[in-house]
Amino acid sequence: MSVSASTWSEAIRSAAKLYPDRIAVVTDGTPWTYAEIDDYSSRAANFLLEEGLHPGDRVATLMYNDVNHLMLLLGCAKAGLVLMPINRRLNAVELEQVLRLADPHLVVHDPEFADSVSAFFAGHAGRRLLPRAMGGRTLADAITSRSSADPGVRVSPTDIQVIHFTSGTTGTPKGVCRTYASNISVSRDTLAAIPQDENSVWAFEFSFTSASFWGIGAQVWLVGGTLRLSRKFDAPEMLEALRTTVTHAVLGPTMWEMLRQAAQSRSLHSKTLKAGFWGGMPIRRSSAERLVEWLGVPFGSAYGLTEAPCLTWNAGDDARKAPTAVGRPGRSTRIRVVGAQGEDLTDGGLGEILVKSDVTASAYFNAPELTSETFGPEWLATGDMGEFDAAGRLHVLDRSKDLIISGGENIYPAEIEAVISQLAVVQEVCVLGVPDDRWGEVPAAIVRPVAGAAIAPDAVLEHCTARLARYKIPKLVGVVAEIPKGDLGKFEKKKILADLGSYFPTDVGIAT
Repeated sequence: MSVSASTWSEAIRSAAKLYPDRIAVVTDGTPWTYAEIDDYSSRAANFLLEEGLHPGDRVATLMYNDVNHLMLLLGCAKAGLVLMPINRRLNAVELEQVLRLADPHLVVHDPEFADSVSAFFAGHAGRRLLPRAMGGRTLADAITSRSSADPGVRVSPTDIQVIHFTSGTTGTPKGVCRTYASNISVSRDTLAAIPQDENSVWAFEFSFTSASFWGIGAQVWLVGGTLRLSRKFDAPEMLEALRTTVTHAVLGPTMWEMLRQAAQSRSLHSKTLKAGFWGGMPIRRSSAERLVEWLGVPFGSAYGLTEAPCLTWNAGDDARKAPTAVGRPGRSTRIRVVGAQGEDLTDGGLGEILVKSDVTASAYFNAPELTSETFGPEWLATGDMGEFDAAGRLHVLDRSKDLIISGGENIYPAEIEAVISQLAVVQEVCVLGVPDDRWGEVPAAIVRPVAGAAIAPDAVLEHCTARLARYKIPKLVGVVAEIPKGDLGKFEKKKILADLGSYFPTDVGIAT
């Protein structure tokens, strides 16, 4: 029997009645039953309300993933409070931008973020900070001392449950308003696409800043399964979990490669894993093929964005036949690929991906013009470029905002990245457009070699020259030990562009 609910606050209550003694969450090695998380989340809700908050108020969290963060997430839902999880990897300037936009009534933070948050709130009267350690007692103590009675707050499916902030890789951060209805729809669409039951164990390795949590983690609660929650990604621990307990996992391509290399074996040899999925960024075909062989189970993909997570799933035969595709639309999702004039491209043409789905967010926070620009009357403009193959599977090529226009020519970074990735010594590559006086923009490539290997920029250029039109060949090549990434494993191009000198020596490249 599965949970029937229109909001996640209802879902937690119902799940506790249906599966009280089943394990709902395992975090830091500690199991929590459904009855326990229902109890603890009610205490968290009462704690927040007794702190003077009212339904509709905004609560920001700047914390690692653990049971207290999870209970705040669920407690906010029960109290009718709007949760605002903030990326803990933001620098001081970025954090100030997000906090200024969010204007939260309360911020709950881990100790290491105290200085950054306190500095901002010094000039904001009426807003409060709540550190995890409060005058000698912990946040856990404060929560567990409250009543476990349900707070009795009832919310509407159309109310805002969570505001997720985009990473700001292409500009000013945006707050994506996700309703109770859209979050429960993400969960139901995933259950319709990927069979799950009370024996399923899903590993969630991203942070709660990811809107995909409702489709690659929390959805298992609707069928009485178990969520494995990690404070942060740890390859050895994850390897052990994949081999012994986890049945499903969605990870970024970089995470999967880290696991394969850490295993130092030709096969994972898992006793429990039923399927693995990649998401968050494109995967190289060679990497997908290596991972299929290593995992020994079906290896597919999921595609979505903060505004509309888990839109498609590539699984089963589709994943085997087209490992780099993102698959077919979910239960409530319709997808169009359109050309420059808005015409539908149904025969394999490359265009922008538009979506219509129950999983779509309602608006951008305090940004009406941006909302009307992105959230059309019917269709959401994703900003992603893609195409359908002959079998009807969607392939995502690149972000339209990442498009490089050089001398009037359109250049897609993913095409150049695919060519450079053919080099066996290349572990990762990020291509982006950099300003150029003559052409407006030119492509530049940052390469991270595989461990223990070395690669010369000239070797990259020589490889590209033989395989790409001249205007697509990178004009700069930098070789680095690490490429900056955000919480979901995506390259942080904004940070790279702000510090180009650190990545591209002036004597590297070819004439433009």
